[in-house]
Amino acid sequence: MRIDGSGFEVPKSLRVDKAQMNAAAQKAAASSSARSGKSLELSSKGEEIRVATKALNQLPEARMDKVNRLKKEIQEGRYKIDPEKVADGILSLFMGPERLR
Repeated sequence: MRIDGSGFEVPKSLRVDKAQMNAAAQKAAASSSARSGKSLELSSKGEEIRVATKALNQLPEARMDKVNRLKKEIQEGRYKIDPEKVADGILSLFMGPERLR
């Protein structure tokens, strides 16, 4: 089986706005150059990775109360998985929630 990734779309919550990325790159380059007199230029992919990493670092920490509750339910055998919800979640990731059912 070959998986080529066609049809995969990054969820809107994880997308990076290119204009925002370019502005951040220019600002960072300007402040870096001003401080050291040297300049550093990242490739567009490198800049995308930097901006995406920054966005990920700004996400809230895991909700430890929920994590601990789920761990306990799993250990006690009370956690039940709804296969329909799992399938819907996977499909909505690739197709968008509005296209389900």
